[in-house]
Amino acid sequence: MTENESHTIPTRLDDRAKFLFFDYDVAIIALIPCGIGTMLGQLAALFGLFFGCILAMGYKSFKTGKHNGVMTHLIFWKTGTPNTSAMPPSYKRNFLG
Repeated sequence: MTENESHTIPTRLDDRAKFLFFDYDVAIIALIPCGIGTMLGQLAALFGLFFGCILAMGYKSFKTGKHNGVMTHLIFWKTGTPNTSAMPPSYKRNFLG
């Protein structure tokens, strides 16, 4: 997606999910500290807003040039969830439908 198309409304299934004009994962990373700060008080809300923006900018620069599911892959490989014993064997390829 070019720089000029970053604000367009998604019209295809392959388009990334958006929250306003942010990617959904960047928005979640920015809004969680802001929400926690709002629950703690007015000064903490300002700190949460600042900290959330810093985290979001860092995450956005981290995922630049990588595929859409980079965080999902990192969570899977670093934490081991879901457990590999809960997954079907790789040689079974029966698809329903």
